[in-house]
Parts: sequence; structure tokens; C-alpha cells
Amino acid sequence: MMISVSKILSLVPILLIIFVALQFADGKAEYVAIDGFPPIFPPRVHVFINNNISNTALGVHCKDKNNDAGFRSINFGGTYTFDFKPNKFVQSSLWFCRFSWGNEFQYFDIYVQKRDVNLCVKECHWAIIKSGACRIIDGSSECFPWNPKVVTEH
Repeated sequence: MMISVSKILSLVPILLIIFVALQFADGKAEYVAIDGFPPIFPPRVHVFINNNISNTALGVHCKDKNNDAGFRSINFGGTYTFDFKPNKFVQSSLWFCRFSWGNEFQYFDIYVQKRDVNLCVKECHWAIIKSGACRIIDGSSECFPWNPKVVTEH
């Protein structure tokens, strides 16, 4: 028995619809990675940045190339939060933050989609210390240094 090409081609849209429908639960997209590939509809990511620099107010200002989460000053133990939708097809989402305390100014890429897509599926928790930013996952942390300072010539 031979299946015609037209019958196979008519099944492709149906299979695609089923695949997309399986990514939804209660009307919201869920993270469904297949064989290490990112999902077609990645879920919204909520970023939590905690000030762990003792006895110091921390200025935080985060943005990507198109969006600005705004500036906030958070006291020791306080949290700055924002959320966003990662890029669907190309893992290119990048959120960076400027941190300031006392006379100190530092920058850090708080969400790099290629680095964080599988570790920060729906939430990304960070603790800010004087030497950099620490990503917290299930009670353990991985710390990163600040971005290198950029020197511009005049």
C-alpha cells in the first residue's frame, strides 16, 4: 500500500497544530524543549535581583535594546524585579543592568538567553555582591564577575 505525497503533506499542518497545542496548558505557554532544542513559545521570565551588599542601598537599572525596566533603589535585602518574554526563534534576548552604590558603578548582563534559557526557565534569581552577581538555583549559587569596564577614547 502506497501513501501519496499529498496525503503526507496534508498531515504536516495537523501535526504542527498538535505540537503547538501541546505547549499550552490553561491558556498559557509552557516550556517544552524537544531533544535539547528551545521551545517554540518560551514562557515569560521573571527576574529577581536581591541586594546582598550589606548596609548599602543599591541602585539598579535594567534594560534590553528595546525595553527599559526602570531605575530603582533597593535597600540591603530588598529585591528589584521585572519580567519579559524571551525571543522565540533565535536565542538572542539580552538584558543588562547598571548597579550603583556609594561611588561604585558596575554593569552585568543579567539575562543572556543562550546562557540562561535552560537555567532560568520561568524565574531567574540573582544576588548582588560587591564582586559581581550570583545566580541562585535551588539554594546553590554560581557567581560571575562584573562586565569589563569599557574605556572610550575621546
